Amino acid sequence: MNSSIRKLFITVSFTLFTLSLFIGPLPLFSVPAYGKIDYRVTFNDPYNDLGAYRPALLANLDAAVTDWGRFIASRGQVWIELSTAGSTSGHLSAVPGHWEHLRNERDVSVFEGSGTSKLRTGYSFRPDQPDVIIRIDPNHLKSLWIDPHPDRRTDPVPEGKRDLVTTLAHELGHGFGIGGFIDPGTGDRPQVSTFDQLVNTEAEPIFTGSKANAVYGGPVPVIHFTAEADNVRLRHGGRTYWTAQTRGENWHHLGRCSPTEDEGDLSFFSIMTGCWKYSDSSGAHGLRVRVNKLDAAVLEDLGVPAVQSSK
Repeated sequence: MNSSIRKLFITVSFTLFTLSLFIGPLPLFSVPAYGKIDYRVTFNDPYNDLGAYRPALLANLDAAVTDWGRFIASRGQVWIELSTAGSTSGHLSAVPGHWEHLRNERDVSVFEGSGTSKLRTGYSFRPDQPDVIIRIDPNHLKSLWIDPHPDRRTDPVPEGKRDLVTTLAHELGHGFGIGGFIDPGTGDRPQVSTFDQLVNTEAEPIFTGSKANAVYGGPVPVIHFTAEADNVRLRHGGRTYWTAQTRGENWHHLGRCSPTEDEGDLSFFSIMTGCWKYSDSSGAHGLRVRVNKLDAAVLEDLGVPAVQSSK
């Protein structure tokens, strides 16, 4: 290597190292986005509790990924793990496989989830771990409606049920980046995610990302329930809906879900809503929700690439 090339190599290497101190680890080169979300699935189900459900789970998960893929793309193959380990009774939930420390700001550590990182950069700093983990209580699957034709999503959802594609798409939103560390009760920020950084907890609870605000036409409301309640009556668009308010949804979901404050259609019908809305108090009408452009814009504010046709 001659001296001029050696100097250039040292300069580029030092620049990349310096940038990584401020904005976190960088991929070795710029990776173009796929025109879709590329992914693979594994199971962590040591007692085979999901055995009979596995084919349906894979088909409904594919429909959920496809729903997000109408708006966002990936720069690498996202590893999704469906797991019974660590699941909570009566719930599905999703978390990043790991959190990557990016930087410190005002003595607060900033982290990026592995799902966001894989979509954004195509790179994994822990390739032996999943990018997104969806934790499934097998018994909870009985309370959901498993769509027999999830690629169509045209079959009517039975009374009192929410379809599994909707539920999985919601959890993917968390695994892809809409989540973090803000305490749901106090609003304290011992550390923050890249999503948390864009959430205002000190005044009106809003998401401040510029892309989401542009799509919404102003600050995007985020959930902040001060109390818990069932059979909450909402009015929107001249119609009545019924829902529940749970403080555990605070900060990491979109919307108001408030009987006294209305909101825009995009947050009210967001896949990342903080409350599921039924058109009567008994839940007699089934529930199906689709990813919308606001949900996608929030992830775009975290650096996730957009599908060009969605802009």
